[in-house]
Amino acid sequence: MANPELALVIESRAGREPLPFTVRRIVCAGYTSRDRAEVDRHVRELERLGIPRPRAVPTFFSVGSYLATLGRVVEVQGPFTSGEVEFVLLFGPGGPWVTVGSDQTDRFFERHSVLASKQLCPKVLGGTVWPVVEVEDHWDELALRAWVRSGRTRRLYQEATLDALLPPAALLPAVRRYAGRELGGVVVFSGTVPTVDGEVIYGDAYELELADPRLGRTIRTQYTVQVLERVKR
Repeated sequence: MANPELALVIESRAGREPLPFTVRRIVCAGYTSRDRAEVDRHVRELERLGIPRPRAVPTFFSVGSYLATLGRVVEVQGPFTSGEVEFVLLFGPGGPWVTVGSDQTDRFFERHSVLASKQLCPKVLGGTVWPVVEVEDHWDELALRAWVRSGRTRRLYQEATLDALLPPAALLPAVRRYAGRELGGVVVFSGTVPTVDGEVIYGDAYELELADPRLGRTIRTQYTVQVLERVKR
């Protein structure tokens, strides 16, 4: 299967320019909070769904490159999937870059295999990226937010600044173990933050944003979830 090519746009202080980006590898990180109490809180959220505690934190998983998408519709096999807002790093000549994304996950299969649950769902990215060099001096001020729609209800689902998560420098050693020293074409999903209400919601749609208050700009994307097989599990 050919590696997907994403038609991205670089937004920098110099302006906007296209970035054709071929995805060679996707690495998904998990349980990456800098605060161990927040890690435990997120673990408890998932335990309520029957998902066991990880053997070690943080965790990292490689998934198929073909799962990367800029699409506005995510097709999934069952009704028990959920999205989660994350920062996403992309590596290549002229990079790295950062954008917003969602590691959509099948929570039913996650009870049996975390890796399988990650592999079953597309990984959504924002179509705009920022050069990391432009935000690294105020990285911790960047803010992640997600809203979830379920039926007619829309609510704030997640909200945190990036000082809540491990920074890129702390993620890279493990990423290189999974993807090799050459990072060109590698996409890294950062891991997420706890939900506002401490509840994982199987939403019909998700809205995501990464905001930079220092430079006054925001990357936004959204997608709906289409369930292909509505079977009772």
